[in-house]
Amino acid sequence: MLENGFEPVFRFLVNLKDQILLKDSILVLIVDERALEEKHAFLLQREFKKIL
Repeated sequence: MLENGFEPVFRFLVNLKDQILLKDSILVLIVDERALEEKHAFLLQREFKKIL
């Protein structure tokens, strides 16, 4: 995210999630929400299921 910004990384993760769902697999993201802006953390939480 430091090199490309949040939006391109978010689009990549959503695309990756879609590909993983097609293959009936899982993706585990480890995110420190303190490192994100509040709106970015909300977008990630909305798109990905929180397990902890």
